[in-house]
Parts: sequence; C-alpha cells; structure tokens
Amino acid sequence: MNRYALNKAIFKGLRATGVVRATQWLTRASPRIFMYHRFGPSSDGKRLGVRDFERQLIELKARFRLMTFGDLATILASGQQVPPYSAVITVDDGYADFYEYAFPVLRKVGVPASLYVTTGFVDRELWLWPDQLEYVLKSTEERSLKCHIAGQKFDLPLQSALERKQAWGKLVPVLLSMPNEEMREAIEMLSQHLRVPLTSDQPAEYAAANWDQLKELSQAGIEIGPHTRTHPSLTRIPEAQLQEEIAGSKRRVEDMLGTHCRTFCYPNGTPDDVNERIKEVVTEAGFLAAAVAYFDRGVLRDTLEVRRYPVGDSAFEFAKCTSGLRYLLSKDRNRTAVNPAYAT
Repeated sequence: MNRYALNKAIFKGLRATGVVRATQWLTRASPRIFMYHRFGPSSDGKRLGVRDFERQLIELKARFRLMTFGDLATILASGQQVPPYSAVITVDDGYADFYEYAFPVLRKVGVPASLYVTTGFVDRELWLWPDQLEYVLKSTEERSLKCHIAGQKFDLPLQSALERKQAWGKLVPVLLSMPNEEMREAIEMLSQHLRVPLTSDQPAEYAAANWDQLKELSQAGIEIGPHTRTHPSLTRIPEAQLQEEIAGSKRRVEDMLGTHCRTFCYPNGTPDDVNERIKEVVTEAGFLAAAVAYFDRGVLRDTLEVRRYPVGDSAFEFAKCTSGLRYLLSKDRNRTAVNPAYAT
C-alpha cells in the first residue's frame, strides 16, 4: 500500500471513530483560506473541474461560515475575534476560465470568493510566464532540451506529454530563483532554443478575463483585488518598480471597477517572494491584509503574510484541510515552501 492509500485508509478510520469531528472542533479558531488557480469542465491535474469544485463548495457551505478575504481582513483590522469555523475562497491570476467555469458554480451554491488579478494580464499587455514556459515546451518539435540556466545544466527529454510536464516542473523553481528580468530573458532564450516564437497575443488556453467580465463579477459580490501589474517576484525587481506593481495595480482595479481594494495577493507567493520592505509598500498602499501561497500553522501570525491551503481535486487532501488535520500535522514554523506548481 502506497503512502497516499495508507493515509486515506487512516483518515477513513479516524472519521468513523469521530476523531475528524474532534479535530475540526479543536481547530475551529483557525480560518480555512483556500487557494485556487485554474478551472475547467473537468479536473485534469491542472484545472479543477466544475463538479469537483461544486462538491467542495457544498461541503464548505454546510460546515463553515464563508466570507471574502476582504471581510476577514476587516475583522482582523477591527481587533475582533474571527468567528469560529470561518473559511475563505481565493483565486489567483484572473484567468478567463474563472468567469466561464468557477463563477457559475459559486453563484449556484451561493458562496462568496476573492479573485486576485494581474492587471497587465487583464489589459492584454502580457501573458503569464509559467504559461509561456508551458506553451514553449508543449509546442516544440524538439525531442530534448539541452541548455544552461542560472549556472545549472539541463538535459531534459521532451518526447512525451509527461516528460514535457516534468521538464516544466524542473525549470520553474530555477526560474523563480532568478532576478525578474533575467528570468524573462531565460524564457525568451528557451523560446528561441526550442523554435517556438512567443507572441504578444494571449493564446486562448491562457487568456485573462476582461474588465467587463470582472465588473460583472464585482457587481455579483465577488471581491476583485490586485495581484500586481506584471506578476514578478517582488523581491527580485528594482525598488522603483515596487510602487507600480503594488499601488499601481490597486489603482488600476479601483479605477476600472469603481471599488475599494482592501486586500492584496503576492505573485508566486513563496517565502522568498516577500520581505519587510515589500510589506511596508503593501501597507502604504492602503491594504489591510495580503496572502501568500504557502501554508504552516501561523495562518494569521502576520496579516501581511496570511497563509493559504493549495487546493486540488483530491477529496482526501481537501478533507484533511477542512477537518483541521492538515493544520495539526503542519510544523509550527514561520515559513514552509510549497510545490512551485501552486506558486503562480
């Protein structure tokens, strides 16, 4: 029996004995803040399918008090206690598939959510770098990739869909570690090396929602917040660019939607993407709270570094989060990195 099957069997036994109900009660004061990215008609390992998403929302609505991240931030800023059994749905980036697939399910079940958009992405000025990397790897006719990036040598087979996916997974952590401009130059180098031109137009598979769609979402009660302007690693850009990425993206959302942004979401969101200077700029911009893309037991230890649960289509992993077992089994330390596949 593999580790996943063993954990699932253990969890099933714990549920039968009432332990799961007890762990949920023990962790009732810790809000469950869930992080999503992509959606589709069915789950495929990258996109969460509408049926799986609806199943999760129905369970959350039955067991938790659901609110937006902005509502949670307002409670924290007021000094009040967060209500027990609170939960928050957050979605990063601003892809069109949120409007097409996730929004109808949220509306059907009657659940609030917070969507964080990269404003340059919505403005059609760019498309996101992890998608550019995936596109190049998926589209090339080359059967392997041999190159040097950030002092590392790569010799990666590209003959199957699985090998291309594995190559993406190996390259992303290295690219994340690079200064922003060098990272973008490396992707352009890969584009040339693999003979796949990168156009300025967003391919349909990687397209952003537009401002009319976001306005409709906002009017329907979805919180729309900024996720920077160009989705850089904020610790790897010049100081002069920070204001435009953080305060500038806030102004853009507010100007286009006529709303007030209370919360912010860090792009990439790993421990290395946030520091005290960045949090100062976030505070100066007028945000009450900001979310990262990793998790440990210090969920609300710092309102400018609020931890979130990455969410996939596994009912078992979702149950671990909702029950509180994931919280209780996590190490109580300041920072724990997550799989870079979630850090977009």
